[in-house]
Order: sequence, then C-alpha cells, then structure tokens
Amino acid sequence: MLFENMRLRERVIGLAVVLVGVLWMPLPTKGDVRPHALISDGTVLQRDRAVNVWGTADRGEVVTVRFRGRETSSTTDDDGQWCVQVNSQQAGGPFPLTIAGKNTIALNVWVGDVWVCSGQSNMWWPVATRPRSKELIGTENPSIRLFTVPQRKSQVPQRDVEGQWQACGPESLVGFSAVAYYFGREIQATQKVPVGLIHSSFGGSGIEAWISAAAFAKAPELADVRERNAEAARRAALSRLRLQPEIDRYEAAVARAKRDGTPPPKPPRGMFARPSSHGQLYNGMIAPLQLLGIRGVLWYQGEANTHRAGDYQSLLTTLIRSWRREWGQAEFPFLIVQLAPFQKIVTQPQHSDWARLREAQLRTSLAVPKTGLAVITDWGHETDIHVKQKRPVGERLALVARALVYGERLVHSGPRLTGMKIDGRRVSLSFDYVGSGLSLRRLVLEDITKDGRSGLTGGALHVAHDQNSKVNVPLQGFAIAGDDRRFVTAQAEIHGDTVIVRNPIVSRPVAVRYGWADYPTGNLFNVEGLPASPFRTDDWPKANAR
Repeated sequence: MLFENMRLRERVIGLAVVLVGVLWMPLPTKGDVRPHALISDGTVLQRDRAVNVWGTADRGEVVTVRFRGRETSSTTDDDGQWCVQVNSQQAGGPFPLTIAGKNTIALNVWVGDVWVCSGQSNMWWPVATRPRSKELIGTENPSIRLFTVPQRKSQVPQRDVEGQWQACGPESLVGFSAVAYYFGREIQATQKVPVGLIHSSFGGSGIEAWISAAAFAKAPELADVRERNAEAARRAALSRLRLQPEIDRYEAAVARAKRDGTPPPKPPRGMFARPSSHGQLYNGMIAPLQLLGIRGVLWYQGEANTHRAGDYQSLLTTLIRSWRREWGQAEFPFLIVQLAPFQKIVTQPQHSDWARLREAQLRTSLAVPKTGLAVITDWGHETDIHVKQKRPVGERLALVARALVYGERLVHSGPRLTGMKIDGRRVSLSFDYVGSGLSLRRLVLEDITKDGRSGLTGGALHVAHDQNSKVNVPLQGFAIAGDDRRFVTAQAEIHGDTVIVRNPIVSRPVAVRYGWADYPTGNLFNVEGLPASPFRTDDWPKANAR
C-alpha cells in the first residue's frame, strides 16, 4: 500500500511540474500581425494599379504597410481582418514590403502580371512526374513565381488558404500545372515582366463546383438548370439513403482493418462523389484568392460536363460574370481552352456531346466580352482523356493573351466561321482569322496499342505541322445535310478565303458541320498553323440561300 501511495504521489508531483512549466512557457501572441498566405515572401503584386495587402491581427490594431516609398495604414475590424491598399506602380522587383503592427514583417515582393489558372485534371496535369524529367532542364526563372492552392472543398467561403510562393525551377515545377507554366513562360519572355501563376484546379470537377452558391441561385439564365439539378439532388439523396447500410458495413470493415493492421476494403460504388455540388470548390479554392489583384484567368474544364453539354454555355457565362463581380475587377480577361479530341475515332457523322460542349465554349467566347478561346483539336488520344502535349495548349493560350490582353498584332486564332451561302448544291463558307490564308494539314496517327483480337484499340491522331500549306491531302471533317437533317460526309475544297462544301446526293443543302465528333478529324487551318474551331450551321436562317 505504501509503495502504491508513493507512486501516486510521484504522478501528482510530475503533473504539477508539467503544469507549472506550461504556465511559464512563453505563448505566441494572438495579436501578432499575420498577412494572408498570398502576401508572402516572393509574392507577385499586379502592376500599375491599387492592390490589396491584407491579413489578420487583434481587433482595433493599426497595421501599417510600407512599399516603394509610401506608407498606408488600416485598422483591424471586429473580425480580426485588416486590408491596406497600396499603389503597385511599374513592373519589376524584388522590392521590400514591410507590414508593421505589434510585430513587423519584412518581405521581398515582385510587381508584374498575376494569372489564376483553374479547371479540372487537364489544368492540374503537372510539368513532370519525375524529378529528373528532361522537361525540367533549364527551367530556372526567378521572374516566374508559382503558387499552388491546396485542393479543398468547403460548404462556406473561406478567407485564407495554405501555400507559399516559389521561384520557377525544377523542384517547384515537378508538381505544378504544365499548361500554366508554358503559358507563363511565353508571357514572361514576350512581355519582359515578372509573372505570378496561381494554380487552383481539381481533377474530375464539374463547373457547378466552381460557381458560388449565391451566383448560381441568382443567375436568370440558370433557372432551368436549377430545376433539373434540384431533381437530380433528390434522386442522389434517395440513392445515398439506399446505400447507407452498405456504407455502415464498409466503415465498420475499415475500422477492423485499421485495428488489425490489414489493408482496408474498397469503398462501395457511389460513396465518394466527385466535387460538383454548387460552390464547394469556389468556397475552398477561389474565394480565398479574391482580394488579390490579377491580370486574368485561364480556364481548362468541361470534360466532366459533357453529359449535360446543353447547359454549359449558361454555366460558363455565369461563372465568368460572377468571378469578375466577386473579384471586384470588371471584365478581367478570361481565356478558355476548348476541349481536346477524345474517344473512338469514327468516319461517319455522329451525334456528339463533346462537340456540343466545344460549341458552348466557342459561343461563350463570342458572346462574353474580353474572353478568348484556344483551340486544340489537333492534339488528342482515343483512350486517354489527359492530353500529354501541354506545351501547345499553354503556348496557344499565350498567343490569345498577347493579342487580346497585351495588344500585339499577331494571328492568335485559327479560322472562325462568319458566313454561309447556299448556291444550288454547293455551300460556300467564309471565315475570319484566316491569317496569311486558309490551309490544310496532314493528319498523323500514332501511339497505337493493339490486342490480338480486335486490332487497333487506341491511338493519338494529331496534325503534322512541319510542312508548308501546299499538302497533297484532302480537306477533311466536313458534313452536309438537306431538309431531312441527315448529315453525310462532304467533299470540301479551299477557294481563297472560303471553303466550298458539297455532296452529290444532297441536292438541296441546308446545313454544314465541321469537326462535329467526340474526336474531330478536321484539318482546316490557317497558314500560321492554327486550327479552325469545330462548328455547325444547323440553326442558321435559310435567308442566306439563293
């Protein structure tokens, strides 16, 4: 008994010593000024404008920011938030920036152009998956700064985000968006200013997840979408209810596996849905960025929405308008990547939800001010939704930006349909963005995988660009229809800046389609090597027929 009492006393004394040590240990001061993660060492501030520097501190604390010879102060509000506006002035850097309250923080920051790069997995796809990849050789460039937003879903808008700015180089690029990097490299090289790239993407995500709940609820063009989604949500809730017993068994099995040190079982199908609920990714990965001044946005998304392509133009339009409004930057440039070819190559005209979504992307770029479109229909793979060639994507986005944002006089787009005239059995199509003239390219099929039973099972069809405009191959990808609206493959020829389309069996043509397929095989380009966007004239008025 005495021995047990001694052990009890020793434990009490030990706990007391620990408690005294904790009480005397210096604690971090809650009132310390703390800048937002985006305002850190190596950050890029948007040039030539008033920009925000913000963070947290004690309520009522005065925070002073000193930058480029000027000093500005702000009082922390009741929620512990402070925000100071400074004049970023001309591009350059790094420059010292000091934030002072109860404590002082000294940063070195750059001034240049900031681009937010968002979407799903084709935007996420990294420059390299191996540290020694040859793509990483010679990538060191301190004038390109990289920030990756951690993937996070949230039911409510977040204020802060984890992460830090990094200088462009082999280590930072291994897991960074390839499309964003190749875009930023071109912009930095041509504009000679520091470039900040903020990568915020989530594989498999639907566009709905990137639109704030408030914007989704208020947009008049989404009334029909809201009704359909409400019904889909009801069905999903019922499905989840039916699945609940299986989920309970799965969770119990996971607990047993953890206790026994054995591999966990596979989750029941449908348990983990991809992020498509309204606003989840906006709340966690976009809302925390919106006090930062930016130059514009790159958007590569849509694969997850092909099964409801008819809604996409309204959804994308709402996203663009709401982001601009919520950012407080009216009509910042918004550059869209049109979907790459995917799925089985077919030789006959077909219904295609992928083509409908590409059309929605094209129409959005034509209808919404200060938007642009990068067409990449010359790069794709039948069985791989992730286009491995990311450099052409980034560089074409940069071409669009150089023309539409930076005012360079250059050809930044492939041919775009502007008119149709019907003359008997022939249809004449006119285009803008013909550059030095309409052209065609030779299609190359490669990377074929085979099995012993069915022969070709997958391949990448792309365009050979190492050639001049005079190639002895036919113009491909066109289809034509008469009053019955049954499309058949058409013969097509380039005549100056127009394309003449016909098929002898269609005596009274009413509509033409180009590249209208999951995997388009069209080869209409301009001499500069940029592809024409797929299109259809199904809804064009017949008034232009003669």
